Amino acid sequence: DPLLIADMVKVTKANVDIPVSIKIRIDPDMNKTIQLAKLAESVGVSWITVHGRTAQQRSTSPADIEAIKMVKEHVSVPIIANGDIFTLADAEKIRLGSHCNGVMAARGLLMNPALFSGYEATPAECITDW
Repeated sequence: DPLLIADMVKVTKANVDIPVSIKIRIDPDMNKTIQLAKLAESVGVSWITVHGRTAQQRSTSPADIEAIKMVKEHVSVPIIANGDIFTLADAEKIRLGSHCNGVMAARGLLMNPALFSGYEATPAECITDW
């Protein structure tokens, strides 16, 4: 419910002195996704993380980078792209393809906590040190 999300952002912003962000998934109807992003922006969200799959899609479906780019083109708040980031090269490809301000990884970091250091696999010394 977009209005509930907007209300949650407003109430949170009124009660904390830190940035407030949301993470959304794309809707099959991209107009709804864009309207949600615009609504969140209008109530003062600090940034929006956009997962490039619908709620119905599983991770076997590729993230829709063009959909993330569309959201970015319609709002001025920073957009963080999420979905299908398993390597540093993936992160750069998605960042450039979506024109987003940053990227967020989930499954990729679970498999390789050193992902953003450019390692294809977590080095053994990282495991032993931590």
